[in-house]
Amino acid sequence: EFTANFFEVYSTLLRNTVTWPTMGNHEGDSSSGALQEGPYYDAYVLPKQAEAGGLASGTEAYYSFDIGAAHFICLDSDDLDRSITGDMALWLKDDLEMTNSEWLIAFWHHPPYSKGTHDSDGDLRMTQMREFIVPLLESGGVDLILSGHSHVYERSMLLDGATVTPT
Repeated sequence: EFTANFFEVYSTLLRNTVTWPTMGNHEGDSSSGALQEGPYYDAYVLPKQAEAGGLASGTEAYYSFDIGAAHFICLDSDDLDRSITGDMALWLKDDLEMTNSEWLIAFWHHPPYSKGTHDSDGDLRMTQMREFIVPLLESGGVDLILSGHSHVYERSMLLDGATVTPT
């Protein structure tokens, strides 16, 4: 599916463009972040040893890299521990502490805020990313969060400390 639906479709563009993927639920159906096995991990080689800047995570499931004045952080919202004591969150804290980039941008698949084709108040992965990971990003000075999952365009006003969305 990666070959037919991505690499072949975008073959001309990909000759000159770097791809920085994050695993989502579709990839998670056949791949495991915990084991780093499956078609997603076969299709990409990701900087687990800080080969592109950032702090080595030791896993291709989540990683960081630097481009110019921007530091990018890719997280796995699909099948890894999203708690504040999990390996991903502990690495995230260290990665944020060590960077001195002007811009901090984080991305993952499941949005922390969504009322699109998925509701972030009814999805455990989305709720946990909002309640556990977003506060770490805010305290670390992250400027922008990008995510997917809901197949519609959504954006929000600037948010700070909005980890509970009762309405």
